[in-house]
Amino acid sequence: MFTLGKSFVAQAEEAIDEAQGVRMLEQHIRDAKAELDKAGKSRVDLLARVKLSHDKLNDLRKRKASLETFY
Repeated sequence: MFTLGKSFVAQAEEAIDEAQGVRMLEQHIRDAKAELDKAGKSRVDLLARVKLSHDKLNDLRKRKASLETFY
């Protein structure tokens, strides 16, 4: 009977450990998703800044060309 009780206790401890492990993995997954979302937003911001920089550069080149033809 004592061995059976120890077996149940061991199974219960194992189930608790597995449940804690699953919760930890779920938290890691949530953290990873949050980091991916953050990286995606940073990428979008960066691409927008690059486009604005290209547009400004093109405007400056056009202005330079018009000033060069003026003089």
